[in-house]
Amino acid sequence: MKLYWVSTSDHDADWFVAAENAPNAIAFYADAEEYDVRKAAAELVMDIPAEASIEQGWPPDGLLLALGAEFVYESMPRVVALNGRIYVEGGMESGLDGSGNKP
Repeated sequence: MKLYWVSTSDHDADWFVAAENAPNAIAFYADAEEYDVRKAAAELVMDIPAEASIEQGWPPDGLLLALGAEFVYESMPRVVALNGRIYVEGGMESGLDGSGNKP
């Protein structure tokens, strides 16, 4: 299983998805968020260790923490630092500076 960051051009519902591959991550996301699969993109973040034993879908916060994520902002929309990058849930990305802080 792998961890993907799935996003769309409107960034309305961007979030992590656990899936075997990018097409599966996009298909899950598109179905869950009611998007056309052609409008979503999946970026590989990292492999999920086999011992994590997770099914395809939204990864629980505990798994993200176990993978080294730090929740910079825990309320909606969540902001997560992982592997030196900031990930912003939903459409708030333009309201944050590069550190994940509100300007």
